[in-house]
Amino acid sequence: AAVPLLLGADWNTWFHTAGASCATSDATPAAPRMLTDADGLVPAEGAAFVALIVPHVRTRPGQVSAVLGAAIAVVAVPFTPAGAPMLIAALAVGPGLWIRNHQAAGVDDT
Repeated sequence: AAVPLLLGADWNTWFHTAGASCATSDATPAAPRMLTDADGLVPAEGAAFVALIVPHVRTRPGQVSAVLGAAIAVVAVPFTPAGAPMLIAALAVGPGLWIRNHQAAGVDDT
């Protein structure tokens, strides 16, 4: 469950870095610019993240992490600054890992 979270951050960084280093504006050819929706790669970020997370959500630990993370984020939105709910929701990885480790050990108390 932690892998998609980490890869999601890496994909986001990769897309924006690639866009900033490869794309240039017409006014100053040497100055990099960030990607926009017109470039077509911004929607690809979401698609890449979904493609990475779908196999994990098909497992019981992934489902627990996804539902718990969504609940944490929804509750945190009114009380935290922008971006913080997503970081706080990463705490949901812990219960998912706990379930996965118990399944691997053969303990079935879920």
